Amino acid sequence: MNEFKKNQPREKSSFLEDDDYQEFINLRQIKPEDFQVIENLSSYPTEFFITELHNLFSSSKENSAQDIRDRIRQINKTLEKYPEDKNLLSLKKRIPFLELFLEFTKKYGWMTARHLNSLLERK
Repeated sequence: MNEFKKNQPREKSSFLEDDDYQEFINLRQIKPEDFQVIENLSSYPTEFFITELHNLFSSSKENSAQDIRDRIRQINKTLEKYPEDKNLLSLKKRIPFLELFLEFTKKYGWMTARHLNSLLERK
């Protein structure tokens, strides 16, 4: 039995128990303390993974963490410039998503973050 299944209560079903996620966890050697980060990321709309990260991982390797930081700065500047614009509320929701994904990317690197993003795009 792998580390994830040993440490989780039996009655709680998790998308992480899916075979694709189990393969990801084992292949990428994801630490049990990061399972919650993945669970939290999975709660965001699929659209965020596609619109914010898909092209980033298609075109950028080593700079992916910096590109995510740049996107967060860009969103913050837009929100500062137009603080009363109600149409930008959806942008504001993307900041915690991007910050969480950035944390994961810094810890595990480009290849693992790209792999996770591709899984979460299909959730």
